[in-house]
Amino acid sequence: MKFLRLFVLCLLASAWVVSAQAKIVREVTESFAVTPGGELSITTQGGDIEVNRGSKDQVTVVAKIVFHKASSEAEADELMEQLELSIGQTDEGVSASSKRLE
Repeated sequence: MKFLRLFVLCLLASAWVVSAQAKIVREVTESFAVTPGGELSITTQGGDIEVNRGSKDQVTVVAKIVFHKASSEAEADELMEQLELSIGQTDEGVSASSKRLE
């Protein structure tokens, strides 16, 4: 019985550690046809930016938003509403920006 109780406590502790380290990810993808010489403008208040060169006359912007502190999908949805994300084509090329709403 002591072994079973210890086993259950270990399972609960490991589940708590895993849930504390869990993260929820949202991804927004947009693609645009472009011409040579166009500009790519990216503005963000935080996070990583990665640019990969391709062989097509196309730009694909993938915005990956990682919610480390969200404990549920609903909480991530609420946090997503506090983010202004804009991805679009301009006369000069493609623009992507993100910022937290105050």
